[in-house]
Amino acid sequence: MPVSEGVERKKVTTSHGRYYSARIAAQRRKKLILIQNLRKRKCVRGLRISTIRVEKKRITRGEALAILVGTQIGAGVLGLPYAASKVGLIPALAVLIGVMFLMLWTGLIVLKFSAGMGGAQMSTVAQRVLGKAGGWLMYVSIFIMSFGAILAYIAGMGSVFASLFGISETAGAFIFWVLASLVVYHGLEASGKTELAMSYVMLALFIAVTLMLVPHAKLSNGLYTDLSGILSITGVAIFALGCHTVIPDVYKGLGSYEETKKVLVWAFIIPTAIYAIFM
Repeated sequence: MPVSEGVERKKVTTSHGRYYSARIAAQRRKKLILIQNLRKRKCVRGLRISTIRVEKKRITRGEALAILVGTQIGAGVLGLPYAASKVGLIPALAVLIGVMFLMLWTGLIVLKFSAGMGGAQMSTVAQRVLGKAGGWLMYVSIFIMSFGAILAYIAGMGSVFASLFGISETAGAFIFWVLASLVVYHGLEASGKTELAMSYVMLALFIAVTLMLVPHAKLSNGLYTDLSGILSITGVAIFALGCHTVIPDVYKGLGSYEETKKVLVWAFIIPTAIYAIFM
């Protein structure tokens, strides 16, 4: 074979090899772009929107319990005694305990679904179980409930700050909003530690107020009964014991389904006992 023919064949083979290599590389790039687009679409459709920015991969059981208890104890401290005064102490306690079991049962359902989906938020769980319409309905309902609760807490703490420091209620509300926003911004760990400290403070205040009120207690007040307001106190109790939106975040923080399940049981027993004593 002449030398020129061998060189020519070598050039052809080399050119074909480069052509096929370039073609394979282009196909790989297309596949990579397709996978990235699918992941982006999945994230958008999944509505994986969390109310808490998780910075720490793990939290302690005490911090998890404080987050759940702190989410429940709030406006119910004032709402439940007022609603209980309309129906009587005995029916109010019966409704409170019944609602506790209902909320605990639904909370365990949320935990089971969320854990099975890798810690998915409630809107994502609703979408995967009930479809896109269910996911959006859950997202909108959580948004409205959270927005209303935030307004109530900011307005209430504005009045408290105004009474304590002699400032206007608007300035007090703004100060509380700034402080609370900083805690939420620093993530689940900061929220857990803050809730833990506040839980101890609130527990001490509840004990002090209860001891102050015991000498003024009357048996006739405890035996009063009027079932006309039973639906009202049921709604207040459901709101007072609601913490379902943070259950997925607590599960991801603990990293264990069984641990979260145990914490969740105590997270409903403790607020129910505090509410019952305060009523």
